[in-house]
Amino acid sequence: MSFLREKTIRGGIVRLYDDHFSMIADGIPVFSFPVSCNIDTESSDRDLFLSAPQIREDDRVLACEWTAVSEVWRKKTYLLDIFPDGCYFRIRLEGNGTPTSVRYFTGHIKGSLNAGTEFEAAGYALPEAANFDGPRMTRFINHDGSIGMGFMTPPPLVFPFWTVGTNGIDCNTWVGVGLAPRRGQYNFNRFFYRVNNAANRCSFELPLEGRTTVSGEWEAQGIWCGFGRDAADTVSEYAEFLYAHDFCTRGSRNKERFWYGPLYCGWGDQVEWGGTLLSDDHLNAACQSFYSTLSDLLDSRDLHPTAIIIDDKWQGKYGELLPDPEKWPDLRAFTDEQHAKGRRVLLWVKVWNAEGLDADECMLLENQPYAADPTSPKYRKRVCDTVHKLLSDEAGCYNCDGFKLDFVNCVLMHPAIRPYDRSVFGLELVRRMVELFYDAAKAAKPDALVNNSCAHPYFADITDQVRLHDYRDSMRSMMPVMEYRRDMFHAAMPDALIDTDSSNRSNYREAKEYCMRAAELGVPDLYLIGDAREFRFTEADWDDVRAVWEDYSAKADEQYRTEHANTEEI
Repeated sequence: MSFLREKTIRGGIVRLYDDHFSMIADGIPVFSFPVSCNIDTESSDRDLFLSAPQIREDDRVLACEWTAVSEVWRKKTYLLDIFPDGCYFRIRLEGNGTPTSVRYFTGHIKGSLNAGTEFEAAGYALPEAANFDGPRMTRFINHDGSIGMGFMTPPPLVFPFWTVGTNGIDCNTWVGVGLAPRRGQYNFNRFFYRVNNAANRCSFELPLEGRTTVSGEWEAQGIWCGFGRDAADTVSEYAEFLYAHDFCTRGSRNKERFWYGPLYCGWGDQVEWGGTLLSDDHLNAACQSFYSTLSDLLDSRDLHPTAIIIDDKWQGKYGELLPDPEKWPDLRAFTDEQHAKGRRVLLWVKVWNAEGLDADECMLLENQPYAADPTSPKYRKRVCDTVHKLLSDEAGCYNCDGFKLDFVNCVLMHPAIRPYDRSVFGLELVRRMVELFYDAAKAAKPDALVNNSCAHPYFADITDQVRLHDYRDSMRSMMPVMEYRRDMFHAAMPDALIDTDSSNRSNYREAKEYCMRAAELGVPDLYLIGDAREFRFTEADWDDVRAVWEDYSAKADEQYRTEHANTEEI
């Protein structure tokens, strides 16, 4: 191998060789990436020949290009652009086939030894929301890892790696390796880090599930490599690269005051009223009479959320998205009453659920209706018409103010799923669903709030507020867990507000602490105004909560005025 060029980028150095490039952090070559990659079909792919690179450089970019012939593809072109804010690597193909996966940086060239990526990284962090804090979201380098849909749908698709330096002291610079697809290229649902312990090498893999067909020319999903000061900063650098280079669109900074909260969500009180999650009693509580009682209880405690969230199951049928007439004899009257109290009304939505839908509004699995299909023209019309009825202030409509989209991750990504538009799969399918509700909501009511679980820049332009999501009541580590989630959400989508979500209902200490400290994370969101089975708040406790809310609301008022003034200046 021959050293060719070196370029300083934000946070570190990239060294270019004739067949690979190295990421240098604090003087240590953390990764040496061979440019040869495998794009498998029904046959395993391997390069037969790799050319010397062609190089051009200007003030903005150092660009490198290699060509290869492989056992599967007529021609491959490897492209590496080294910008001041990171590296962008991608693969162009010529040939015919149905890729099943892209395996990056394997270095599989005929006759090569020790194929794979050399590394000095000690481990990596998983940038996901899980029931663990930051230290417990880390893995050693010799453990395989995957990033996929969970509480975050999707999470940031980047692995932040750290390195142990001399004398056992961790390096101050992390290296990130993340997916950088173009718009429309998110036909996948998971990204893998792979380690070959026997060969002391690693690589990265993107499963494509045979849902992409190549006929002629095709460019695979790209890879970003860059640096950061820690895990969250590495995610932030990844996200900023995608925004700056027009891979993704930033979220709107023009926010409404009620989006800042504080919020009240009825889910916790529904569960306490219902007595158990093992029956449907808590669903029966999603009714007008119970929520009117909860509204009065908020008044009696002198707590004034900017919005009240009606949770599962106000709908008659999930897929139809219309209020159950027995539970909600007059949803418009309830909404108007809340508006008179200075509160907006948000509706919880269980996306993908096909209850009440016709077969031609659904994706098929084994020729049976499986889930709501956001590519179906009939389902899309249903959502647009129904969302208008739910949010519009016109006569005969319900005048609600937005949605809390839940269960976004709960769609089986089976290769045999058949949506109306067969070209859509994976995160593209998720994008279509979230975008459908977002666009319909804004068309019906421009200041509507759309809350979801997305934590990737590709979703920033269809997200107003993200939620930190569920926390296991059997745990006793809420703030450290939620702080890590907050850091990852904010790094990926800095313009979205953060809904701090539920407090723990299983013990007094943690529930009280979270009520007092949620504003440190984002928008306070109270889930319980009544008594929990495990404990009850005293009047003194509610005085404390009210004081926190009043302090937060005053600061939110000032933040809104400042941001609104800045937006008007822009």
